[in-house]
Amino acid sequence: QGIAGGAGQANYAAANSYLDALAQHRRAQGLPALSLAWGPWAEGGMAAELSEADRNRFARTGMKPITPKHGLALFDTALALGVSTAVPLPLDPQALATRGDDVPAIMRGLVRGRVRRATAAAAGGGGAAAAGPALGLRLAGLDADEQAELLLEVVRGEVAATLDYGSVGA
Repeated sequence: QGIAGGAGQANYAAANSYLDALAQHRRAQGLPALSLAWGPWAEGGMAAELSEADRNRFARTGMKPITPKHGLALFDTALALGVSTAVPLPLDPQALATRGDDVPAIMRGLVRGRVRRATAAAAGGGGAAAAGPALGLRLAGLDADEQAELLLEVVRGEVAATLDYGSVGA
């Protein structure tokens, strides 16, 4: 998470970034070190405890789960590179492309012809598009109570999409 970031993972990202820096420091002194920014594992590890909604959220980010066999191959490749840090992270370019402008900066060069993400707003259900520049225009024509109701609808749409709820009502 020190590479791409993740909601609710600031302390984890900071710790991993520190370990990356430590590996670089050790390598600069001629000492052995390798820090790997793994993605989610398909079997075991922290990802094994994820709910179905969490797994769906990971899939939408474009990060594919790593099987043990693939993980060992990625580890061997990282060792052979002779670098201090590597990111053995299988990606789904199509899932990345559907994120539109929400692709982490470090991954933007991996996505060709990015496509804007289809949102619940396009289907009349809120979502990220509802929070764009047009939202200000929609709010301007409303009284205070109507503004509060619209903002609540937008926030609920964002939460439902982020947590992979089936609907805003869920």
